[in-house]
This record gives sequence, structure tokens and C-alpha cells, in this order.
Amino acid sequence: MDQQLGKGLGIKAEFIDEGFRMTKLRNGLIEILVDLNAPFSEQEMRGMLKKRGIAAHKVSLYRELALFESMGVIRSIHLHDHILRYELLVDHHHHVICTGCKRIEEIKLECELEKEERRIAKKLQFKSMVHSLEFFGLCKNCL
Repeated sequence: MDQQLGKGLGIKAEFIDEGFRMTKLRNGLIEILVDLNAPFSEQEMRGMLKKRGIAAHKVSLYRELALFESMGVIRSIHLHDHILRYELLVDHHHHVICTGCKRIEEIKLECELEKEERRIAKKLQFKSMVHSLEFFGLCKNCL
């Protein structure tokens, strides 16, 4: 089975198990989420839904995004432009953001970030609850 299809079916099953109906809007959101590989804003999501023939009122979409977030399907993130974005919660990763074309790409660090977090916690007597690490610059197309 295709990994993306399986991921989408898993999310749908989770909603059904929790007693939620699978509405046209929820189905559309799930399909778009598993196809995307980058954070999206509410406005961008509304545009993608519209292209699929699904009309979503701004308030309805925010309500659905809040539900998806409370169920642990997506997470909200704040990047440099102060626009609230969301992304599918699959694994821990960070982002590179082109300040020219505004493209956002996911990256995984190859070093031990957890080790560094433990060092900081010990040195500063600080318990980190969550962290955010983004790299800003220019992509090869904007150089």
C-alpha cells in the first residue's frame, strides 16, 4: 500500500474511532495534508480546497484545524512572517525558509540536538518543553 494512502486512511480511521463523521471538508483536508510536504496557512489551505471543489468558510476551516491539532494530526508553527501555519505531525523536523521566494522545506538534522538540549538544561537548570529551529536564507533559485 502506498505510504501516503496508508497515512490518510490512518487519520480517517482515527476520526471515525473518536466518533467524528467524515465530512467532505475533513476528507479534503486529510487528502491535502498527506500530499503536502510543507507548512501551510489557513488561506493557502482554503485555496487548495477550493481547487478541489470544496468550499470552506474561514471560521469552519479554523474550527477543523483546531480539531486536527487537538487530535495530534497537525501542529501549528510560527515562522518569520508572523503567519500561523500548520503541518502534518509525522516526525520531528526543522525548516529552511527562503527569504526571497518564501519557499519552506523540511529538513532533518544529522546531529544530536537532544544531546545539546540536555547540556543546556543541565547548565542553565532549564526544562525545555518545545523548541523551534529554522534556517533563513536564499535558495538556489534566488541566489
